Amino acid sequence: MIEIKQLTKKFKKKAVLENLDLTLNEGIYGILGPNGAGKTTLMRCITELYDDYKGKILIDGKTVSKAKKENRIGYLPQHFSGFAEMTVYEMMEYFARLKKLPKKEEKEEIHRCLEFAGMTDYVKKKCGELSGGMVRRLGIAQAVLGNPDLLIMDEPTAGLDPEERIKFKRLMLQFEKNKTVLISTHIVEEIEVLCDKIIVMKDGKIAANDTVEELINAVDGIVKEVQDYDDTEFQDTAFIVQEYIKEGKKTARILTGERIGVPVTPRLEDAYMYIMKRGKMNVF
Repeated sequence: MIEIKQLTKKFKKKAVLENLDLTLNEGIYGILGPNGAGKTTLMRCITELYDDYKGKILIDGKTVSKAKKENRIGYLPQHFSGFAEMTVYEMMEYFARLKKLPKKEEKEEIHRCLEFAGMTDYVKKKCGELSGGMVRRLGIAQAVLGNPDLLIMDEPTAGLDPEERIKFKRLMLQFEKNKTVLISTHIVEEIEVLCDKIIVMKDGKIAANDTVEELINAVDGIVKEVQDYDDTEFQDTAFIVQEYIKEGKKTARILTGERIGVPVTPRLEDAYMYIMKRGKMNVF
């Protein structure tokens, strides 16, 4: 269990995280939020890359420092790269030494993690020759070294093509179910099928923390579809989530509490936009 209590992190005088409370149990958690919401800052506090925060972070009742010494935290940063002249295997050896894995377990553990990440065919390939997708998979392999209880991944699919994104989802679905995984992204569909719970961050605070089903149910009845509309027709009574052409007609998917349009089945993206816009527009 990860317990975060009254976490506040400031850069100069600006609070990026403010009195944040969060409890994470076993399972896969997705963190959604726009750029600047505090997602990366939260992850860096949990890993103690930022250690000048106020509040408490405990992992199974232990401090982050102690959890790190016990190799209980795996971390894939948003910007990960290997040393260009080192091979994939050499990079894994480097991370194994950083994590102080027992020498007698090192080779077997490296091969286990490379196999998990689908990188066994590239052990002799230099990191400078890897594609973007391979680099991300190498990042995943180093993150799971030592079989950590907590795996933190910051924008793990950033820059990946659709095929590599599918591979990433398959990897995460294979990860052990008795672990805690925290995945940060601003792409809603990335985590809808993966995560047990979704955490929505807004302005350095937790705006929502529920299952996908609970979040979607919260907007049932206010997601509508309208066609052949004027752009100013409902600008004060609705928020446009998406615009597209349907049956040759200009169509919009909107959030509104008004009796306009045709109700449609809500999606996680609708729920996310509702949370983002709630309080800013008088439409719900």
